[in-house]
Amino acid sequence: MLLSGCAALKGAGGGARFSDVSALVAAAKVPDNAAAVVLLREESIVVRSARTSTDPITEFHNHEVIKVLSEGGFDAAKVRVVIPKDGELVELAARTVGPDGTVTPVDASAMQRTRTVVEGSVGAEIRFFQFPKVEVGSILEIRYTTRTTELFLSWAGETASPYPIATYRADVSTPSNVTFDFLLNGTTAPLQQVPDPDGRQRVVMELHDLPALDEDEAFAPQARTGAPWWIYRITEVRSAKEGPQPGLVAWDRAVPYALYEETVENKPVAGLPRLSAADCNGAAECLVGRALGELRGFEWTGFSDELELREPQEIVQSKTANNIEKALLLWSLLRSAEVDARIAVIERSPGYPIVKTFPSGAWFDHALVYLPALNGGTFVDPSCEACGVGQIPEWDVGVEALVATPRGDRWRIDTEWLPIKGAPLPQNDHRLAYAVTLKDNGDAEVEVEDVVRGEAAAFTALRARISDANEVAHEWQHFVAPRSRAARLDASTAWSCDRAQGRCRRTAKLTIPAYATVDGARLLVPLDLLWSPIEEHIAADVDPATRITDIEIAHGLTFIEELRVKLPSGFSAKALPAKVDGKTDFGTATFDAVDKGTEVAVVRGVTLGLNAMPKGRFAQLVRLFEPYRLARSQSIELTR
Repeated sequence: MLLSGCAALKGAGGGARFSDVSALVAAAKVPDNAAAVVLLREESIVVRSARTSTDPITEFHNHEVIKVLSEGGFDAAKVRVVIPKDGELVELAARTVGPDGTVTPVDASAMQRTRTVVEGSVGAEIRFFQFPKVEVGSILEIRYTTRTTELFLSWAGETASPYPIATYRADVSTPSNVTFDFLLNGTTAPLQQVPDPDGRQRVVMELHDLPALDEDEAFAPQARTGAPWWIYRITEVRSAKEGPQPGLVAWDRAVPYALYEETVENKPVAGLPRLSAADCNGAAECLVGRALGELRGFEWTGFSDELELREPQEIVQSKTANNIEKALLLWSLLRSAEVDARIAVIERSPGYPIVKTFPSGAWFDHALVYLPALNGGTFVDPSCEACGVGQIPEWDVGVEALVATPRGDRWRIDTEWLPIKGAPLPQNDHRLAYAVTLKDNGDAEVEVEDVVRGEAAAFTALRARISDANEVAHEWQHFVAPRSRAARLDASTAWSCDRAQGRCRRTAKLTIPAYATVDGARLLVPLDLLWSPIEEHIAADVDPATRITDIEIAHGLTFIEELRVKLPSGFSAKALPAKVDGKTDFGTATFDAVDKGTEVAVVRGVTLGLNAMPKGRFAQLVRLFEPYRLARSQSIELTR
């Protein structure tokens, strides 16, 4: 459970009032096989004061009630409360209601605290706790409020959840001197304009029976293709002292001009690298290459959920940068070398469809740099550290960018929509190699080499940077568990990454007693070391009818497994599994085993094209991968 005072808010409330959980349970429709159900989720944004543009008070009220239905729902008991850098937690109450009605309150003072720039929450404070005494049938309830002295000109909310939601409510209200628009997508549910005696503007919406929407590495959740989501924007703030202050009502102002404040208006920051046009005799492509090389000195901390950045001095001192900060550093470096460079903002692919008739900075969560004079117009994405000039990562493919050109100050910005074009990375795959030395008693020694290249390597490098030794050990245990219950992990290495090459590698050595089955003069060698994201994300017993609306290939996938079995002395291959060669317009699934005399080489591979499969074809996906999946349940027969 993630509760955020920054982007992923869940609730509306006040005081320590708790719900009538018996009424919520009675009203909820619980889908079959659900691990947990969100009985109620409420999300409220309340602008308390905005007398001038410099004294706003905004509160975020959050409330969520979850019932645990099986052990698979125990993860809901783990809570992270995210508080923005300039915000405060002004109220928190949480409790566990046991199956017998026993209430156990959460001690909020015992929450662990940390600050982070990872996962997009720039300088945020994160508080952790776990609901106590959780068992199947428990109900978990939390209600909290954060407050900030910032007026959010735009905000986006979504209904996505790994568990089905029985009731979802959103509520936005502002003082009478603040006017806002509200856009609801993905549903025909009505918006309710609520009269207020104090003249406040208030909009409320309520949704029911929303399906579970899991997000994983291979596939996008339905939220990115059709689940309800909403966005609001402030169109005007009226002040007796300052007069009308415009909000985000046109794209030239919806572009987050604050990004430019850190580069247009700031003075040079000590320690920030600078380039000179003389470094490359003014050649733009050379200068871009130099600038990207400088930026590799700033470790990438991942994608921000919003267009957020820290002060330049803080970025320089930390030697880290998120995706937005990387773009701004590149822009600043190129401007210092007199290169015509412009900031471009996007919603990463596939993302929510941007409604161009509703300008808002909340649409965007990523930034690039556009060079209009280089090769007829070139986009550069510094978050892809392996990309050269003219290359783009797949999260930019098929996306239109809003390119912004400042004209001297933050209120004078020209904008235009341009399609992002560029070549993909030549090496973008995940390869697993197993070298199995088999003994005649069936025991095996296995050497594992795990290599990730391309965009996925960036995320692997990020995990490696923030993982300690315990987390590395846990990753390897997670790796071994679905492949062999008997395997012993004898040695392993952490990920070693070359960020410039976009390549990460790790290795391990395993001992597996009785790996092969001894049957007289025969050895039956299993293939269950083969285990891919397909096995993880498309369970064999999934009913395609239940997944027909939520499948879209969010990330291109090429996953290759190679299993080389060195035969014991005196043995030869008698029977090999049948070849598999499946192809569709959205991907391939292959399997082959080859007798090479002293060893048998098995190769299994899967490829999926980015955004290649439209909704409603999950059944076809299952049919494609069923032979691929069944191949790992077969065996190689060896005889003396």
